[in-house]
Amino acid sequence: MLRRRSACIVLAPFLAIAGASAQSPAETPAAPTRPWTDVADFSAIVTSGNSETSSFALTNKYVYKWTGADFTVDLAALRSESTTRTVSNPDGTVVETDTTQKTAENYLFGAKYRRGLDRKLYWYAGATWLRNEFAGIEDRYSAGAGVGYAFVKSEKQTFVGELGADYTDETQVGGTDDQFPELRAYIAYERVLSKTSKFNTDLAVFENLDDSDDYRAKSVTSLTASISTKVALKVSYTILYDHQPVEQIIPPDPTAPIGTPPGIFVFDDVDTIFGASVVVNF
Repeated sequence: MLRRRSACIVLAPFLAIAGASAQSPAETPAAPTRPWTDVADFSAIVTSGNSETSSFALTNKYVYKWTGADFTVDLAALRSESTTRTVSNPDGTVVETDTTQKTAENYLFGAKYRRGLDRKLYWYAGATWLRNEFAGIEDRYSAGAGVGYAFVKSEKQTFVGELGADYTDETQVGGTDDQFPELRAYIAYERVLSKTSKFNTDLAVFENLDDSDDYRAKSVTSLTASISTKVALKVSYTILYDHQPVEQIIPPDPTAPIGTPPGIFVFDDVDTIFGASVVVNF
């Protein structure tokens, strides 16, 4: 009996440690979940020597979540430059002249708040600012609100739609200023293809309520493949359509004959952007 009691006293600390190790993982306190996420896409192309070009693109999405609500901030910037070389021989000596000019420039800032009404229905309010002078837009400010619904919501895929109204203040290249209400319709689909890849596509359509012929759309389709928990590769294709593009009045050249009337330049109605970028999850 004495031997048994001694053995139990000796083994008691080891049995206690073993019992603690055998507890259910659910009993171990979990690390607190971070309420925010931040995802940035970077891409750059630079050439030098006989050909000089530079192209930089950046997008960033910051999301802060509460129970039943979230707040998103979107940033986007695109800038491209190219250098043209001109060679001349005015006096027996070759003269080289380089001229650098922008070929693309686009900036976007947006903020959006969403609040759930039930598991699938929610309302939202947001505002955006856009500058795309190569499409004739010097500044475009929009603010609005609406409702959204998650038609499909699962671990594999989501499909949501939104309908709302915006008020837009737009300044065009050349100084024309316009304000108008807009109807906004939006759909977005996301599909998880594997543990490391996903497919996204969305479409936003804006209808000028003061002019039914003035509508525009934006579509973004992308494929993302993760190479680690923090880094992924992404390819995307963006289509920007404006049914009634900006028209700019061009005054006659100084050398034009007297009485020459001004002309009208119409910007293209479609812009496309193909991008390949590195995605960083902070």
